[in-house]
Amino acid sequence: MPTRMPVDVPAESSAAPAGAPAMARRPASAGSSTPAGFDVLDANCPSYAAMRDVTGRWAPLVLLALAEGLTRFGEIHRRVGGSSERMISQTLRVLQDDAVVERTVGEDGRPSYALTATGREIACRVRDLSEAIYAHLEQRDAAGIPSAASGCGGVRRGSSGR
Repeated sequence: MPTRMPVDVPAESSAAPAGAPAMARRPASAGSSTPAGFDVLDANCPSYAAMRDVTGRWAPLVLLALAEGLTRFGEIHRRVGGSSERMISQTLRVLQDDAVVERTVGEDGRPSYALTATGREIACRVRDLSEAIYAHLEQRDAAGIPSAASGCGGVRRGSSGR
């Protein structure tokens, strides 16, 4: 399994740990929106692993649950429909490794989870993506185009589902 890199790796950092594979970097071109030559499409670039981690099957949903203010494992698991405890646990661990989620243990010995600053920024963008999906589905509904996403109980934009 490849080594996970934090999402918020400083752009100036180009030194790889001893024994690590050379990172794929391309020169930053004028007008490029890609910082410091990262290339998310290159499997050897640390941005590739970070993108894979935050866009995995459960990660965007976990990020949205945390953005709703849910902090306990059980709350997150209940909110993310169709998930297993194992998948939520693995997803939280990956997001912690990427410095997107932080885990703290309270005085009662129970862990809680929260988004880091980077996690909040990514969750905001995931929320924007979900809003675009809601708008698209509403357009499909208005046009009478059947959707494979039917049966969600009428949950629409802005609904927390609680």
